[in-house]
Amino acid sequence: MSDVITIGKHTELRNTAHGLLIYNKLDWPISEHLIKYGECSWEEVEFFAHIIRPEWTVIEAGAHIGTHTIPLAQIAKRVFAFEPQ
Repeated sequence: MSDVITIGKHTELRNTAHGLLIYNKLDWPISEHLIKYGECSWEEVEFFAHIIRPEWTVIEAGAHIGTHTIPLAQIAKRVFAFEPQ
């Protein structure tokens, strides 16, 4: 699979540092970070990696497009992610 697949006028599927993500290219700065660096908010992900235990269940309220959800799911036993929009 290519690193990027264009899905629509403003939507792409990208292979990121943590896995596949679909995002809106106009959703700045998240899209800019995914395009430039292949991830978004690495400091936060690193912080979570140090405090979350593999046997935990994590609840992520305000998951947006999953830039934290995917790496959390690679750390914790289970993740429940909610996005009110």
